[in-house]
Amino acid sequence: MDIKTSDELQSIVKALQLMVEIELAMEEFYNTCAYTWKEDAEFWSSIADEEKKHAENITRMKEILLNKPDRFEKNRLFNPAAIKTTIDYIKDNTQKVRQGALKKDRAFFIARDIEQSLIEQKYSDVVKTDDFEYNSLIKETISQTLSHRNHFLKKIAEKKL
Repeated sequence: MDIKTSDELQSIVKALQLMVEIELAMEEFYNTCAYTWKEDAEFWSSIADEEKKHAENITRMKEILLNKPDRFEKNRLFNPAAIKTTIDYIKDNTQKVRQGALKKDRAFFIARDIEQSLIEQKYSDVVKTDDFEYNSLIKETISQTLSHRNHFLKKIAEKKL
């Protein structure tokens, strides 16, 4: 098992960096929601904190990959343009929250949809590896992303949105 070329390695590193960027964009969106809607600040802030942790996990995954590329195999094609579009969408909605142009109810739906799309992107499939630490980090991130989506589904149901 190994990555065949430095181009493959750089492609995977780029994919992981985009994953970091999307997690940080989500953290900013959630923190902006917490600042804007004080009555739900604790809810938004706790999820923002986990998004920051996801970014840290993915940064560590990138370090593992760079230190042990022979333990990894490219697995799935990754569409950077789609991720960049998602990042732009998150940043646009963050700006709308700041400007008061996005209602709180809508923010819950946007967050749910983004978390669902992250699950569907199957980031865990970018590479194959038997590296325990890498696999543990990706499992933790996926588990928390599922939890986030479920938290938003619960909030939407509670508020009868």
